[in-house]
Formats: sequence, C-alpha cells, structure tokens
Amino acid sequence: MFVYVETNSVIIIKEILDYSFLLINALILLLVLLNIIMSITKKIAGVFVGAVVALVAFGMMASLASASVCTAPTYTATLRVGSNGSAVMAWQSFLNSYMSAGLVVDGAYGPASAAKTVAFQAANALTADGVAGPNTFAAAVSACASSDQGSDQGSDQGTDQGDSFSGDEEGALENFGQLGQYANEKVGEDESEVPVAGIEIDADGSDQMIERVTVIINNPSDVTPVVEDDLEEYITEVALELDGEILDSMDTEDASYDRTNDEYTFRFVGLDGVIEDGDTGKLVVLVSGTSNVSSDIDTEGWDVTINSIRATSPNGVTETYDNTGDLPVTEAFTLETFSSANNVELKAKKGGDNPVEGIVIGDSNDEFNADLLEFELKAKGSDVTVYGLRVTLTDAGTGTGAEEDMVNELVLACDGEDDYSETPGSAVVNFDLGDDGITIDEGDTLTCMVTATLNEIDGTVFAPGDSLTADLTFVTPGTDAEDQTGEGLTNIELPGSANGYDQTFYAEGAIFSDFSASATPTFTADDTGEESIGKFFVTFKVTAEETAIYLDSETTGDGSTAGSGIEYTVDTAGTPSNTSATLECVSNCGSSTDNDTGIAFFIDEGDTETYRLTVNVTAEAGNTSYDYAVWIDSINWIAEADHTPTTQDADQFFTSSLGDDTDADTGALNLISMA
Repeated sequence: MFVYVETNSVIIIKEILDYSFLLINALILLLVLLNIIMSITKKIAGVFVGAVVALVAFGMMASLASASVCTAPTYTATLRVGSNGSAVMAWQSFLNSYMSAGLVVDGAYGPASAAKTVAFQAANALTADGVAGPNTFAAAVSACASSDQGSDQGSDQGTDQGDSFSGDEEGALENFGQLGQYANEKVGEDESEVPVAGIEIDADGSDQMIERVTVIINNPSDVTPVVEDDLEEYITEVALELDGEILDSMDTEDASYDRTNDEYTFRFVGLDGVIEDGDTGKLVVLVSGTSNVSSDIDTEGWDVTINSIRATSPNGVTETYDNTGDLPVTEAFTLETFSSANNVELKAKKGGDNPVEGIVIGDSNDEFNADLLEFELKAKGSDVTVYGLRVTLTDAGTGTGAEEDMVNELVLACDGEDDYSETPGSAVVNFDLGDDGITIDEGDTLTCMVTATLNEIDGTVFAPGDSLTADLTFVTPGTDAEDQTGEGLTNIELPGSANGYDQTFYAEGAIFSDFSASATPTFTADDTGEESIGKFFVTFKVTAEETAIYLDSETTGDGSTAGSGIEYTVDTAGTPSNTSATLECVSNCGSSTDNDTGIAFFIDEGDTETYRLTVNVTAEAGNTSYDYAVWIDSINWIAEADHTPTTQDADQFFTSSLGDDTDADTGALNLISMA
C-alpha cells in the first residue's frame, strides 16, 4: 500500500513537471516573439513618442510666451473705484498680461480691479491703496519693459525702486515757501494747465511721499464786480504737479461745494509723489480754462488755496500739514478771454516798399494803374484771421471829381493770396476777404499792396496835377478780424495804421527817380585864417514821358519849395562864408545844341538822363566847427510845347520825396575854420 501510494505520487509529480516544462518553453517562445516585434517597431515608436513630446513642449512654450506678452499702459487719468472708460480697459489689460489677473476687460473699475491693483502696488513697493495714479502707471511701464526683455533686470530694478522708499527712516516736510512767480496769474479761455499757485517744500530726515493734498478755490468777497458763483463757468479742472510731473487731476464738477462759504474743495488722495531726503520739491496747482469765457466774466477773479498736505515717511509714519503756520498758501487768479490773456493784437504799419511821394504819368484817353499803398499786418499772441479791411482815399487838385470818380477799381494783393477788388462808391472802400478770410499765423507778417485802376485824365473831372492818397485805418466796423478761438478783435487790439503818400497824376511830363547824395571835404583848414571847404552832391534821373520837356538849369539856395530851377537848402547852425552851386547832365545826355543855353536842359520824349547838383560850401570864418548838409527842395520843369525859348518859364514843380532826411539829403559834413 505504501509503495503504491509512493509510485502514484511520483507519477503525478512527473506529469506535473512535464506540463510545467512545456509551459515554460511556450513562455520562452512568446518572449522571443515579443522581442522580435519590439525590435522591428522600435524606430517607429521612438519617432512617434518624440513627436508627441515635441508638440506638447511647443504648445507649452507657446502658451507661456503668449502669457508673457505685456501691454504697457499710458497714464491719462488717475483710476479709482467708480472710474470708467478706455483708460480702465487699458489698465485691466495690463494687469491680465503682466500678472494673469483674470479680470474682465470691461472698462469698469470695481473692487476686483482695485484688489489686483493693490497686489501690483505691493509687489512694486508703492502705496497699496488700489488707486492707480501717475507713479503706479510709471511702475507698470517699467515692469512691462523688464518683462518683455525676459531678464531679471526689471524685477531687480523694481526691488531697488521699492527699497528707495522703504526702511526705518522717519523724517518730515519743512521750510514751506510760497512760489511768488504764480501770483495773480491770467487764465485764458481753453488754456490748459496754467500754474496759479505753488509752494517749495524740503524733505528732511528721510524721503517723503506726498499722499494727500487739499485745494480750495473760493469766490473772494472783495472782488468788484462780484463774480459768478459757478466755478464751472471759469475752469474745467484742477491738477497737481510735483517737480514738473502731474500727480493727479480732478474735474471741477467733482469738487465739493460749500454754499455757505462759497468755496470749492478739491481733495486729491492716493497720491504717490516722492521728495527725496535733502531735496526741495515744487508742488504747483494748475487750472484749465473753459472753452468759451463770456465777455461779462472776463477778468473776474478767484482765490486758490493749498490748504493741507499729508506725507508719509518710509517707516510708515504719516503727518498732516495744515493750519500750523506753514499752510495754507493762497494766491489769486483771473479768468480772461483768450485775447485778453494772450495780449492778442493785429498791428498795422507801412510796408518797406510803400510807394514814395511822386508823379505818375497816366493817360488822357484810357485807364491806367498806380500803386498807392503797401502795408504790413503782424499777428501777436494768436493766429488771426482777417475777413475785412478798410482803405480810405483822399484826393486833392483842380479836378471836379471825388475820389470815387478818379478810381474805377481798387485792388488788394497780399502775399500768396488771391487778389481782392472793390469798386469805390465813396472815399471809404471796405474789402471783403470772403468766408475763409486770410489767416496770419502768430508771429508772422502779411504784406499787402493797394493798387488803383484810375480813369483817364480828362482835364475836367480828373485834371492833370490831381493827387490821390490811400490810408489803411483799423476801425470797427470795417476791420473784421478774429483770434484763433473765433473771438472778434476790438479796436484796442487793432493798433497802428498805414498811410500812403501823395501820388500826383499827369497825362505827360517828367518822372524823377534814383536820387542819391553824398558829401566830401575838398580842403581842410589847418592854419590860422583858413576855412575848410566841402562839396555836396545830389544826383537824380529824369525821364520825359509822353512829351519832351525842359529842365530849368537855374540853382537857388534859399530853401524855397516853389521857385525856378533847382531849389536847395544848406543846413547848418553856422553861416557859410561862401556857397555856390551848379547843375549838369552827367549821363545819357542829349545834344547840347538842343538845350536852351543858360536857361534849361532839353530832354527828348522817352529819354532818361542823369543830372547832378554840386554845391560848394566854405565854412563860417573864425574859430568855428559846424556840421553842414545839403538837400534839394524842388525841381522845376516845363513841357516843350509850353516853353518860350530864352525864358525861364518852368511852371511845374516836383517836390515829392525831397527835403530833409530823404534820398536827396547829403547828410552832415563837419567843416572847421581857424581864427
């Protein structure tokens, strides 16, 4: 029995071992097959896995790169809870791009926006109050620049900036001093950020951060006339500036109004302007004028007061400066129309080429042209647009016609502009310069010429020898001009005038031109009993128009303006010992046989000849020293048809542009005598 059991057990064990061996062999075979399959697909699997890993990595990098793009905001206004608009949207976009704030960019500055702003301010060592002012925006721009560079430099700089206002130091503001240059400022309409009051402050012991400033603007009771109560009629906003940088601004409508005291309070909070230890800061109040100051409130005034300042030391200690002797500081300012505030004016004067007094040869059968007046207009304090100008004509002579009978058309020609023409209905001519007018830029000068188209010299209505002048006079109505705000200029803002000279008209005759004069000593006294001698020269051209003429050759030094020949003056405080004069033709002279010898020079029709008057002057005897000068007063001539040979009968007297201090004046020459 025992053997039987043992034998059967061995058989069973053996069978088990046999099956196990087969199973092991099968497993070995399976492993071999798997190894072959894996070796075949190894490269394919490796490439696939690598591609997947690369794509995943690229997606992660792209996501990270996208998240790191920072949108730098631009400061346009201080943002706080309740603010709305595009400036808020820009700030929300920045917070999202820079610190993944997750804000909805909807332009509404609510608690969520304020909370993310607090986080940003805390991270950049700013006052963490949730109010985004100029310094917060500046830190945002700096942070963006550092972030975009992809380096640690920006974060290091941010830490350094934060460290500049952190620590255990405690200081104070001292030495408040009023800035006198802002006293009684004038604020023009539509003028932005005009400084009206300011103080200097020293930071002592540590840096000081200006966190809060209260400004009061009130209606002073001693102003006459009493100003209107509504400050919004005068200014649109008030701003604070520290060392040239705007800290904050507030619309006038947002100020608190105390009706009892008639004052407006502007409370600027959440400021972050820093005055460094040992430095002096300048805190200035600026106001912006309304766009249309009415004339009834022009020059009316207000008082502006810097009432209190709160500042913080790096260790967090805060101090308020108000009625302690340092503050308040008050200044006055006035609101004025743009023209009043900027001293706007349009000034007129004669032009450099204004026609000199002279003779104009016209026509007895047809119209002819003559320049009457050149003038300049200069704009000051503003661009000025001119819509209308007035020119006044004045005539003289024997003709029976009035100014408008002599002139058929008056033309105004200005630099770079179309010509404007008017037909005179009277001596006063108003030029209409159209709806667009002529705009003169501030500081620029416009030059214009007035030219007349004259009727024929008929001998009755318009007689030979009649004269005409043209003058520009600024008067309202008549002169229509506006400053760049559209405000009309008043008479006081239209100074100056431009006056023309007499233009005398003939159908034929002599034209005198190109006067020049000089003087030179010919002998200088250097011994007892001697007198110095000088020569004085006046040269001119004569043109015979439409007729031949005779030029009277006689010379007379009696200073008369209506005689025969050449009338001249010797100007001196002394009495010359001797004077002599001659007239001679010196250029392009005609045949001497045509002259009326000893009486007159002949100038043929159409010819131009040059003549010279020479005056010899001997100094006053004795021990003297005087200045001497010579000028021509009158030149006499006659038409050929009217001349009687051998007779000095010149009946036309040319006097235009002659006399003292003209081109016909030699100027002074000093002559001495030895006693």
